[in-house]
Amino acid sequence: MSHDSDPNAVKLEPTTNEQETDSSPDQQKKYHQHSFLSREIRAFLAAVMFFTRISVPRWVSHNNYWLGLSTLYYPIVGVIVGGFGTLFFAAAFGIWRDAWIASVIYMMSTVYLTGAFHEDGLSDMCDGFGGGWTKEAIFKIMSDPRVGSYGVVGINLFFALKLGSITKLASTLLQPSLESYKNTGNSLDLCIHTVLTMGPILTSAHILGRWSCSYLTYRYPYVSGVSAPGKEFTMKVSATRAVLASVITWIMIWVASALVGDQFPGGSFEMQGVYFSPILSVGLRVYVAAWVMTVYMGGYINKRIGGVIGDCLGATNQIVEITTYLAFASAL
Repeated sequence: MSHDSDPNAVKLEPTTNEQETDSSPDQQKKYHQHSFLSREIRAFLAAVMFFTRISVPRWVSHNNYWLGLSTLYYPIVGVIVGGFGTLFFAAAFGIWRDAWIASVIYMMSTVYLTGAFHEDGLSDMCDGFGGGWTKEAIFKIMSDPRVGSYGVVGINLFFALKLGSITKLASTLLQPSLESYKNTGNSLDLCIHTVLTMGPILTSAHILGRWSCSYLTYRYPYVSGVSAPGKEFTMKVSATRAVLASVITWIMIWVASALVGDQFPGGSFEMQGVYFSPILSVGLRVYVAAWVMTVYMGGYINKRIGGVIGDCLGATNQIVEITTYLAFASAL
């Protein structure tokens, strides 16, 4: 991200020695000396370090090679962030039994875990794309650490829509159970029920948001010289890893749909005599909505600046996340 105050931005800048040796034959040979399992563990931890504040071992590197391999695990990091937020949502709902309060605390918890990494990108993109008419002007605005009017308005509208969509889902899905738990007064049972009901939905949004970053880094060139980590980062995103990330994402979304699909009677539909049950149709609806938004954002960003940069990836992450909430809400 462009803000100097963003602690995660430091992770994106390899040292001079790393930049010089990252793609050298000797360094590549050294990387491949790791076993398959060792490489994948390092790649996964690099993704965790890149997207969250979670501490990882000192031997985990953040240079371009490992960041490139880490794109496979972006959706899995979404599980971590979504699961973390779900626990806070359930605890808040168990204590206050209010969907609005629980939704706000959920949003606060995920922002804390990620260090507002993606929200920063959304704000910067609103400023740059809103105020810049040329590629050069967009980059100049986005490199300014100050937040402009487009950024302030954009991030506030985004949070309002995000809060509204989550509150709508929670109030609709949890209200029937809330009435029954009022009589028992058992907050622990209510928390467990909340995790099982809202967890798959909230986690799906973070899975698809991170998947969009994985897709865009493979699909479009990275505009070097504007924001880290640079073109070399996306050169190491192979087609195999991009496809695997998509397959992993679809499996996880299908599992989430299977867990909560029967609570969405409005999600079923019939097409040419074929009936799609809520369990299947909700997952399909959510995945297609996220895919369409990702493809649209990628095309729009590429048209404006000729590729992608970190801020735009963060913005797309957030937009796809909220698209997922809205897709679920549309099936109620």
